[in-house]
Amino acid sequence: MIFGIRRAVELTDFRKSLDGLKGIPIELALPHKIEEYLKTRQTLPDLVRHINKKGIRCQSVHAPQGAIADNSFMSWAPEVAQFTMDSGARVVVFHPEQYNSSSRLYCQNIVLQRIKELQSLTPVVIAVETFGGKRRVLMPSELVYHKLPMVLDVSHVREEESREMIKINVRNIVGIHISAIGVDPKTGENGHHLPINDFCFEILDSLKKAGWNGVVTLEYLPWHHDRLLKDREILEKRYSHS
Repeated sequence: MIFGIRRAVELTDFRKSLDGLKGIPIELALPHKIEEYLKTRQTLPDLVRHINKKGIRCQSVHAPQGAIADNSFMSWAPEVAQFTMDSGARVVVFHPEQYNSSSRLYCQNIVLQRIKELQSLTPVVIAVETFGGKRRVLMPSELVYHKLPMVLDVSHVREEESREMIKINVRNIVGIHISAIGVDPKTGENGHHLPINDFCFEILDSLKKAGWNGVVTLEYLPWHHDRLLKDREILEKRYSHS
């Protein structure tokens, strides 16, 4: 397995975000809000040149959270896929939005068509992240049913569901976002995207046993980012020869 960290970048000031990451595998997260991305996307070529010049190992790209079913999706998603390829990554990850249509099935069909269309335009893998909740246009079980490439985020689904995904769908898992759910040691409140715990090791042990050998990305809340590189080293030492 390859172990990396998630790193968000501002397209107008990306150099500082990527300092000190030479040789460290990363999932590069483009601006969260689609409006911000659209205002600053003209700097993507500069970002690609910086990644290549600095020897940054970009393994995957997290797309902006624009709705896949929206009519504007194909006006920006292909360039994100192109950026993914140009940066040396092989997977681009999209969030399945919460649907607003009165017909969930209608909205879902549009999303499936858009994913298929985008995949036909690029050699990079178009993947969907797992999210719980009945209002998601594609729930994890539906990603399985439609045999879509998925990024399993163990902080966004129930523990039993993560185990089940690995058991029945490991071939379609193209990436893992690993972090813990529980009481945040810094805030005392329940939360997700916390530093790795025993359940995270259980998940990775299951993947190792299943022969899965993809990219695992540590994704922590900002106030735990000081743990990312240290925890990545722990995982790499334990699983790198799997």
